[in-house]
Amino acid sequence: SVEGNYRPGYYEALGSVILKRFLLFVLCLDKAKCESSLPLRYGIDGLDGGSPLLFRKGSSIKSSRQVIL
Repeated sequence: SVEGNYRPGYYEALGSVILKRFLLFVLCLDKAKCESSLPLRYGIDGLDGGSPLLFRKGSSIKSSRQVIL
């Protein structure tokens, strides 16, 4: 790409869109994990004893809601 080919404010707007989409993605993952409608004996949770954690066990942040607030 050619340097300086974008209008002023382009990179700020792009950063804002990327941040919004990333936060929506994390929110969707968190909501899906919290509201799983399958019992533990079905799906991946029944095979390996649990699906991957979204947040570290030792972290004070346990949900995407806590990240946003």
